[in-house]
Amino acid sequence: MPATAAELEAFIAQANGFETHYRHALTGMSYSEGVKHIANEAGAYWLIDLILIASKFEKLQEKCEGMEFWTLTTKGGKGEVICTDGGMDGGEAKVVFARTIPFTDFPLELIELYNDGGILCLPGAAVGFGSSTDSSMVGRRGVMIATATTDKEAESMNSEIVPALAHVIGQTRAVAVLRTAIDSYFYDRKKAADEIAFPHLLMTGPAGCRQMMLSETVARECGSTLHTELAQNLKTPEHIHGAAMMLEPGDIWFVDEIHELPPATQVALYRALEERKLFLGKKHIVNLPPFCLIGATTDEHLLTRSMRERFRIRLRLTHYTE
Repeated sequence: MPATAAELEAFIAQANGFETHYRHALTGMSYSEGVKHIANEAGAYWLIDLILIASKFEKLQEKCEGMEFWTLTTKGGKGEVICTDGGMDGGEAKVVFARTIPFTDFPLELIELYNDGGILCLPGAAVGFGSSTDSSMVGRRGVMIATATTDKEAESMNSEIVPALAHVIGQTRAVAVLRTAIDSYFYDRKKAADEIAFPHLLMTGPAGCRQMMLSETVARECGSTLHTELAQNLKTPEHIHGAAMMLEPGDIWFVDEIHELPPATQVALYRALEERKLFLGKKHIVNLPPFCLIGATTDEHLLTRSMRERFRIRLRLTHYTE
């Protein structure tokens, strides 16, 4: 049974810093044990996903000089998530990100979180912050982090230069199919009155075929934002909902090892693709913008037939040879 608002408020009031941090697999950032407790008790892992995905792909760490101030406010079953820079150099706080949540059952009317250098934590982790201290008194660098985690893999990925399609070596047949699909996409986009997205794409092949690189290349060629996620981290329909609500028109969503999605999660994703809607409960429906899903798998037959049929383009990749 989810925690009550009073229970969560009592926990936040006594929080005074946590040395244990958990790596967020979708972004390479981390969140504290206190944040994990709130997510567990309130069923709010979607909030962690939303904040850290936005932080990474909207480059909020750069905009906020390494310190982001987040709030979630709820009223009448709806919510709003806002990030500010906390007022750099003593100035007025500037909103750098805002997102409306059409439906939420989060127990608290207000919760504040901080992302300092890629670690999401509760306000109680701030130096000198206690139950009698107002959060507005916390300095921009007032959050104390016990240990910082690094992600060499993410740094390496971010430092690589994404090649143009014409510069991709190997996978000749796949590249030819992508070239034709991208040319067709731009032709259709030129004629379309409304925003359209690149067609959904499924890549099948053994590990090591650089599916991620090809996805990055497609995003570069289309001028689209790429969101990358690992299927093992999308364990429930709620995880699908949280990630999908981050998508903007024309974005590309890459899901690696997509065959690892649990059946219920596949259904939620299938409905998002088929109807471009999220069904939150029985009455709440969220319309999604046009987006492209790129799935990578070693065995497409582990996907349901309905899921496979949602992909207009299917690529079969092979091992690279010298």
